[in-house]
Amino acid sequence: MIWQHIPYYKELITLIFVSLIVITIIYKSSRLKKYWRIRLFIAAGSLSWFVAKFLELGFIDTEIKLFWS
Repeated sequence: MIWQHIPYYKELITLIFVSLIVITIIYKSSRLKKYWRIRLFIAAGSLSWFVAKFLELGFIDTEIKLFWS
């Protein structure tokens, strides 16, 4: 992996951390409210997409890039 050649990697790492913070806020504050699981599922889905995109851009090998995309 060549991490220094990833385009916009700082933004992706920032989005990953923000998504983690949003997930913890959703879990802590709205567990007793209606539809909190849907919000948590959407936030976890976006987090997994950010991580997969970051890993896809980090690998050089074409087969691994296709796996992550």
